[in-house]
Amino acid sequence: MSRREGSLEDPQADSSVSPLTLLEAKIHQTRNLARLLTKYAEQLFQEYVQHQGDPFGLPGFSPPRLPVAGLSAPAPGHAGLPVPERLRLDAGALAALPPLLDVVRRLQAELNPRAPRLLRRLEEAARRARALG
Repeated sequence: MSRREGSLEDPQADSSVSPLTLLEAKIHQTRNLARLLTKYAEQLFQEYVQHQGDPFGLPGFSPPRLPVAGLSAPAPGHAGLPVPERLRLDAGALAALPPLLDVVRRLQAELNPRAPRLLRRLEEAARRARALG
């Protein structure tokens, strides 16, 4: 299987691969993992909202977005930034996620102690984010 087909071979074992190519491959892999985590987060968010009751579960309700320390809003020009800058910003966002999920899980344990599936999924999400970091 070639690298293009998703081989898990170590690209560093091939001395003909440039550092820039390795960096681009890492960005591509991270982007794919982020997409997967985004889908998972959307499902988790829907389950989370179901447990909150009104007004959260009402059609059209959109809660205000609160700032999270260390996490900036996505910038439209993010893709146009130099690779090292994109990686720095992505790493910062990823580092801020597990503590946030831990706080949400603790609060949900108090608010919804009879929602073990939600609590497990919040814990899993934090673990996955830590593993990516």
